[in-house]
Amino acid sequence: MALKACKHYMSSKKKTPLSECRSCGGQLLTKDLQAHHDKCKGGASPTANWECPIVKEGVSMLAAPALLPKLSELLPEDSIGWLEDYAVILNPTSMDLLQVTAGQPVVVSIKNDDKFVGTVWPSKDVSLLRVASKQLNGSGEDLVKLTHPSKIREIDQLSLTIRANPSQVNPPKADPRIEAFMGRYLQDAYLDTSKPLSLVYYGQKLQFDIALSHQSLESSLQAMSIKDSTEVVFVKQNARIKVDIEEKGAKEDHVQTLEGLAGMTDIKELLRRHIVDPLRTANRPCSVLLWGLPGSGKSLILSTLAAVLKDRAILSQSLDDFLVDAEYVTKETVLLLDWPVLEPRDHRAFAMLKRLFDNEIPKAVVLAVSDLESLELGLRVKFPLEAELRVPNQAERMEVLRILLEDEHVTAEQLDSIAERTHGYTAGDLKNAVTVAKSICGNGLLERFASAAMRIRPTGIRQFILEVPNVSWNDIGGSEELKLEIQQAVIWPRLHKDAFVRFGVDPPSGILLYGPPGCSKTLVARALAKESGMNFLSVKGPELFSKFVGDSEKAIRDLFRRARQVAPTIIFFDEIDAVGSARGTDQSSSVSDRVLAQLLTELDGLEKQNGVLMLAATNRPDQLDTALLRPGRLDRSIYVGLPSASTRLAILQMRTKRMTLADDVDLAKIAERTEGYSGAEIVAVCRQAGLIAMRMDVNSSSVSDSHFAAALKDVVRRTDNKLIGIYEKFKAGFV
Repeated sequence: MALKACKHYMSSKKKTPLSECRSCGGQLLTKDLQAHHDKCKGGASPTANWECPIVKEGVSMLAAPALLPKLSELLPEDSIGWLEDYAVILNPTSMDLLQVTAGQPVVVSIKNDDKFVGTVWPSKDVSLLRVASKQLNGSGEDLVKLTHPSKIREIDQLSLTIRANPSQVNPPKADPRIEAFMGRYLQDAYLDTSKPLSLVYYGQKLQFDIALSHQSLESSLQAMSIKDSTEVVFVKQNARIKVDIEEKGAKEDHVQTLEGLAGMTDIKELLRRHIVDPLRTANRPCSVLLWGLPGSGKSLILSTLAAVLKDRAILSQSLDDFLVDAEYVTKETVLLLDWPVLEPRDHRAFAMLKRLFDNEIPKAVVLAVSDLESLELGLRVKFPLEAELRVPNQAERMEVLRILLEDEHVTAEQLDSIAERTHGYTAGDLKNAVTVAKSICGNGLLERFASAAMRIRPTGIRQFILEVPNVSWNDIGGSEELKLEIQQAVIWPRLHKDAFVRFGVDPPSGILLYGPPGCSKTLVARALAKESGMNFLSVKGPELFSKFVGDSEKAIRDLFRRARQVAPTIIFFDEIDAVGSARGTDQSSSVSDRVLAQLLTELDGLEKQNGVLMLAATNRPDQLDTALLRPGRLDRSIYVGLPSASTRLAILQMRTKRMTLADDVDLAKIAERTEGYSGAEIVAVCRQAGLIAMRMDVNSSSVSDSHFAAALKDVVRRTDNKLIGIYEKFKAGFV
């Protein structure tokens, strides 16, 4: 038995969940005991198999990575630079087993043959036989091996060479500033000279090759005597650091400019006027707060601005990077902050930025965020200018596509066609669509791109999009006049712009569909979503209400803001009476009144040229507030009434296409007998007739007239004449 070959391990103070394998001498978690014993080879090293966390006392340890969200808080306050980035945090009991003390170096080997050297620090937040380090974030759940370096050499001189990276927009120069930075960063560091050193410098990720300066013969012989292949050196305090740049082949120098960016016309002009030009004329620039959807180009425009400003700018791409970069900010610096994620809210970077603002240290700050509302107001007011990176319009989308498709030999007409069908797409969405299109087999670019566009939803409205089925006008039986009226109100203003201008007619800003339940109001909206080619946002009235004060009004604001960002857009409000009921009645409340007021405010802000149309549906138009129905808001009311005889026949013909009908079935007569039925009730009659036929004889080959007669007895009309009277009065303007 496995348990006879092992004994429980006791610490000096209390029992721990560890056991010792007598075969190999390794200490491991008791829960892994049986699995280890099945594979244990006795004389082999216990850490040779990489199958479970285990430690050979004083020699080596296999540990599982532990992901800690606030790893830096577990370290001493003076742990900065290399000491923070390469800290290896272990449980104190694990340290006792490995026989290491705080600050002692260890070699951490990853299963893919990668490795690094770090210094140990204790923390009880890390479990037994687990290890936490920034260098292990993203390494997955594979075990890592910790060993002692065979020998360590102390050095007081070090040469670093920055590896060339053609993709860097503003590559650093080998100057005293970077050498001073590296001297502070590498203080008390342990380095593996066989591996490049990676770190973030002013927002850019750099890789350094390590070389020892002026090695003596004695040092070289010492290095050759080290048995471990990992040559570890200890960088003394005040060590002299020399930095060089890797020689690059003769390449054409590509100078980036704001004008060379596709789209973002307003933002480029804003930054040129308030940042670039003042610096060129010795005037003081103005701090700017940028915000926009993911993929709108925030990172790109900041990196380009950094290339334009060169040594006068510091680009920081995360809250953690800023804590390092802030040390080098001067009164002549323009600070460029790319902070898409503003979490955690209590991060020290926010307090640091406020202090820099209060002391007027940076010449200006350009901060880019994804969500403006999540930025603390006390920091937001520090920025005199705010600007949104909007979703590109059609002309800007053509500029972006021209760059993305430069190797496809596309014509201007093809670019225009693609740009027209991708309204609401950010530059990131366009890039994703192009990537998908290039991966699709086929010859026609437009066909491939159309297929790709069906898979890529605009970023701004992914949480609002109604996943409509493949519904077209042909799927709606009859109602030809209704279809034409809706097409004229919604689709014609886009298809026949010149005609609307020629006749001096403004398209409606809102349309109300009203009528009895089951008369295809929602189905019409779904067909409109497909046929119009516009972005389609769908909400139900009750979904907007929240128990938290102000949240319901905020939901309305966010909905219309997103719609404007990705225009042209249709906002479909189903059950609008839940939101727009008349104020001051028994049905209204303080919350619904505030929501209605916010909705009216948004409708007043729908200028004729902003490309947003509100489409609403209700069964009770008489309960709507009259302010909602005035011209300029829901200025077009369309009655979707009970189907006429011809429409009922069309519905029956469409619904029975998949049914096998007996010869005695006369759909025209059934249409006459269903007078007063709604479209949904007629569909229910067909379904019930089929079920009755199955019930009577499951092997029956067809549905007969008797089955329809029985179904008409089961499915009766539910729309009473009183409700029809309300609709007629509303149509005539008396309600």
